[in-house]
Amino acid sequence: MDHKTEHTSRPHRLINTHTLTFAEFHENDAVPPYAILSHRWITLQEITFEEFQLVSADPSLNLKYKPGYKKISEACSKAQKDNIDFIWVDTCCINRADHGESARDIMGMYGYYANAVVCYVYMVDVWRWKHLVHDSEKEIVEEETSGPLQWDGKIFRLGLEEETSGPLRWQRGMFEDSEWFERGWTLQELLAPSTVVFFDRHFNRIGDKGKLKLTVASLTGISPADIDGTIPSRQIEPKTRMAWAIGRKTTKPQDRAYCLLGILDVSLEPNYSEDIKRAFARLQSVFLDTHPEQAEWLGNKGVGDHDGDGANLYSILIRKGVDAFVNNSPAAYHPEGDSSGLYPREFRERIARTTRIHGGGLSTSYYLRREQCHQTTDDEGVD
Repeated sequence: MDHKTEHTSRPHRLINTHTLTFAEFHENDAVPPYAILSHRWITLQEITFEEFQLVSADPSLNLKYKPGYKKISEACSKAQKDNIDFIWVDTCCINRADHGESARDIMGMYGYYANAVVCYVYMVDVWRWKHLVHDSEKEIVEEETSGPLQWDGKIFRLGLEEETSGPLRWQRGMFEDSEWFERGWTLQELLAPSTVVFFDRHFNRIGDKGKLKLTVASLTGISPADIDGTIPSRQIEPKTRMAWAIGRKTTKPQDRAYCLLGILDVSLEPNYSEDIKRAFARLQSVFLDTHPEQAEWLGNKGVGDHDGDGANLYSILIRKGVDAFVNNSPAAYHPEGDSSGLYPREFRERIARTTRIHGGGLSTSYYLRREQCHQTTDDEGVD
């Protein structure tokens, strides 16, 4: 069985940004251009599939006052201004009561983001800094000069409604400390779309990933060339892609494995009745089907030694973390020898040290934050 995915998937359900109602598309229907939302889920505040249907039928319901609904409404307003008629939001566009639909959406989600016109990143824990200072070390300055974007023959005018506002300033620490950079699913939401635009909690535009790629690189450990797509993800050695995920958190333990499907370019049906070790065992199995050259590094195909120190995906990405890469550096496998982006931030405290890593005859200096060398336990990283 071929477990490789081509990332051609598109959503079968979108939100009409003008009417805030669902638009359904069948398998052979042409899916129109759409925006997509990336955000951090807030417990008990999001709008589900069923709730969105209720509000669409009766706008007077109090459900529309939930923060999750306001977030959707604001995202729809942004899309309208960008000349985009549809948007996909994971909280309400997936019917989680339908296990088949939910599995299909999880397996196709990388493609959903990759094929979107634009990804709006809503950062609820970042807001505009009212007391401005002129210290470049304490603020991000983003000029609103975005021009028209052409996608599939249609012109979208991203950000033009804000061009007259002048420079916007955010306290650098707020942006850098956002929990969005620490989540498992947001890794593919950053990398898959060609255009990613960051917004603060009031939907003020912060900037796009192209302009902020150096800052984003410092927060994620992913090189700027990988962030902006200069180097296609499939040309990046799998070990490097794995390293990007170290230390990221998911609410469901199994999602530590499932959020890597698109990153590792494989297809696997999620099963939330299995534990995290079994999820990683199945991920390793389908990964080695498409990357057999990695078998020696990962050990035998299949479950492997989950409870010991055997080399397998669970042991490497969850138990050992960065330490698994120190003596077998993925840097040597990166296109053009680019070793600038290998180790994502595991925690927000910014304490750095210099470590010399040797791998494949390559000797490179890396700046690893002290907390990245922390030995994680089985339960860490799970909300």
